[in-house]
Amino acid sequence: MLPFVFLVSQVFAQDLIPASMGLGVSLGSPSGLNGKMKLGEGQAIQFAVGGSTGQIGRVSVSTDFVQHAQSITEPADGYVITPYFGLGASVNAETYALTRIFAGPRFLAGVSVFPTDVPMDFFIEIAPAVYFYEQFSFGFEGSLGARYYF
Repeated sequence: MLPFVFLVSQVFAQDLIPASMGLGVSLGSPSGLNGKMKLGEGQAIQFAVGGSTGQIGRVSVSTDFVQHAQSITEPADGYVITPYFGLGASVNAETYALTRIFAGPRFLAGVSVFPTDVPMDFFIEIAPAVYFYEQFSFGFEGSLGARYYF
């Protein structure tokens, strides 16, 4: 079933990402810098690095493979809204008081809005994570942000 979803979403998500590389900012977990690099039709690698909003001394780094699905709007609307999903990895370090490191896979779902007249996107995403290192635990990451493509 999953290969079918990837194949169908490749057909519908053609050229959504306006250029090969985008950089931007995000708020949430992590809050900081993010980027996205186009791989193919509707496929990309994205990364984020920063702190965690509301938690002193927490640093987070994540990277994900992302597959955009069928757009839910038409480019004639002036923007394209597309859901996406992906799989990646997250490393979080808490350095306040004593240092602890959490690392493991994360599963990603989000929505991007691509204006048709500006090379950028706005996004919101959630990413539950399962940490296997330093101790087994679960986490929930999510962010809201924007990227400019060049």
